[in-house]
Amino acid sequence: MNAPYSPWPQLKERFPFALVDLTNDEIEGATKPGIGSRFWLRIPFLISSVMQTADSQPRSCSIALWVADDSENVRESILSAMQSPEITLRQITSVAELQADLRKKGPPPNVLIIDGSWLNTTLVRALDKWRKQVSSNVPRIIVTRAAPEGIRIPDDWNQLSRPLQQNAIRKSLQQLRDFSRHLGLRVLVAENNQANARLAVLLLQKMGCDTDIAANGKQAIQMHQEHAYDTILMDCQMPVMDGYEAARRIRELEIQSGAAQSTCRIIAMTASAMPGDRMRCLEAGMDDYLAKPFDVSSLHDILSRFAKEKHQAEEQPNHG
Repeated sequence: MNAPYSPWPQLKERFPFALVDLTNDEIEGATKPGIGSRFWLRIPFLISSVMQTADSQPRSCSIALWVADDSENVRESILSAMQSPEITLRQITSVAELQADLRKKGPPPNVLIIDGSWLNTTLVRALDKWRKQVSSNVPRIIVTRAAPEGIRIPDDWNQLSRPLQQNAIRKSLQQLRDFSRHLGLRVLVAENNQANARLAVLLLQKMGCDTDIAANGKQAIQMHQEHAYDTILMDCQMPVMDGYEAARRIRELEIQSGAAQSTCRIIAMTASAMPGDRMRCLEAGMDDYLAKPFDVSSLHDILSRFAKEKHQAEEQPNHG
């Protein structure tokens, strides 16, 4: 008598049992002679923190505002103009309190509105150093009232004249809110893993970016030459040509073209988070670094900084 047919030997050869063994989960099957077999897995998955952040915690309209002024009337005027669920407000009433906040390692605000009469050479340097030390989400500084004579305010700081008009304050807020909602960058995702590429595109589109996908470094170079992207999300490990080599060649092409400075920002994406990885990316010509899996806030902060730089460059008068 022949033994009853069992599909399990063939199944073990073809089905990825290693996945089930690795996750300590279950596989089951059922067979009906003359009809066929069916098999199923039970593997519990946690929802990715990246997807949770993308869908349930949009950051594009969240604005942290510090108001540094010793006049209660001025603070109240600013706060009343900027009351919004999108804005978190903090009042700072003295130079000493502001200096203490600058020394803290907490998240910086999106905007600091400061009384210009507080400014001296030491405080201006401290504020400028503080902004440069922030790796992402660089704060915008708005000065109310002229600084003392002889104190030079950096070019990328903004000014509002006194007496403060609520319409002018609201206009500054609206510009920041609009800018936060729509980054307006053209981004190339260089990633050979299709699932990762599609997720990146989804996140970028939620941030108001136009996107394309390249499957390897060689294709990324070709597409950048054709479309001149503002930013490239560059996977470091890709077939044909890896991200390091692609970044080096893009920078070489920029030099050969005679460009005064690079207009494309390259963000490295790597599954490795070893101490030397960031330096290797920077040495290859990349501008910033994200270790996989990265969260939406880190990506948004870096792109916001790049978008701000682009916006400021476009506002500069062309003397050519």
